[in-house]
Amino acid sequence: MSAHLLDPRMPMPAVRTPCPVEPPMTRVCARWTGGQPGPTTIIIAALHGNEPKGVLAARRVVDDLERRAVSGRGRVVVLIGNVPALSARVRFLDSDLNRAFSHPEAPPLEEPVGETERTERDALLEAVRAELRAHDRGHEVYAIDLHTFSAEGPPFVVFADTLRNRRFAECWPLPRILGLVEELPGTVTDFLTDVGCISAVVEGGRHDDPDSADRLAAAVRLALMHAGHVEPGDMPDPADDHRLLAASSRSVPDLLDLRLRHAILPADRFRMRPGYRNLAPVRAGEALADDVRGPVLAPHASRILLPLYQAQGSDGYFLARPIGRVWLVTSRVLRRLRAGSLLTLLPGVSRHPDLPNAIVVNMRVARFLATELVHALGYRRLRRDRARIVFVRRRWDLQAPRDIRF
Repeated sequence: MSAHLLDPRMPMPAVRTPCPVEPPMTRVCARWTGGQPGPTTIIIAALHGNEPKGVLAARRVVDDLERRAVSGRGRVVVLIGNVPALSARVRFLDSDLNRAFSHPEAPPLEEPVGETERTERDALLEAVRAELRAHDRGHEVYAIDLHTFSAEGPPFVVFADTLRNRRFAECWPLPRILGLVEELPGTVTDFLTDVGCISAVVEGGRHDDPDSADRLAAAVRLALMHAGHVEPGDMPDPADDHRLLAASSRSVPDLLDLRLRHAILPADRFRMRPGYRNLAPVRAGEALADDVRGPVLAPHASRILLPLYQAQGSDGYFLARPIGRVWLVTSRVLRRLRAGSLLTLLPGVSRHPDLPNAIVVNMRVARFLATELVHALGYRRLRRDRARIVFVRRRWDLQAPRDIRF
């Protein structure tokens, strides 16, 4: 038995042993069509090729719908994100596919997209376009991105912070993380939110944990009921799915806001210290990892998120802090009142000369303006240039577009 199976906290090798994902590994690997018009749900799995559990889980749910001869509403399709990386059982071949999706109103990509992942990105987007062309107009389009991670710890949900995405994320009894999408330019979830889909990421657990596929399958079933594809009686007991997910994260706050991303480069020779579980509390000043400069310390007390215990990746870890429901309620009220339009009345805040949904904040003048307030009003950071920060408002925060195109 290999060392990383004996101790799951040890770093994972770049090339994994095969998992039971049966060929052919085609882009569209499962599909279900209901008997009545309805929403479309696009499930994306294996954007990272060393995360096959999402493929297994999504196929299992769709196969069960077919076996039960569920009539239902709308359409569900399962797309494999990175086919060659999944075949090789590595996170990526040339560059991270889940940092490769760009949009005019999204933050610029941090790194060039490699040739293999550029081809995979274009093929995946064409598959999404095909589903949108066949979509029943007048119904919502949902997108679920299924992942696993390299550390021990509970599953959780990540989403770009629109009110439509918030309602969707509440269908799962899992910790919800705000702000992570903003810190990772080029994710498929951010892209699909920007074009008008309701989107979320579900992280199901550790890569090699056999329960990760069960959790992801439970999350997919709950999502399909929330979207209106099926009724509770069409699926295995929804209460069991709810209990399975809730039991996996009882000790974790249900809402957290990202405060720090520790990005890494190969030259850093970053190595996470062993024993950190996903979403575990850490103390201010605690040594979390080591690199060429020495110990890497936590700047403040928080919860650690996605500590890196695998060979590939550009994020050493993230830190998040719990936030209360009062913030959510206040934010929802302010957005519905369109209070964000009043920001340009404040000193140091002006409209962007070229982007209609963007503002420019001069932090030397507007030091009083907390980033948390701008986020609460529905804006996300686009770019920063010295003391100037450009924020852009998400266009489909409150309602869906008539037609989703890109």
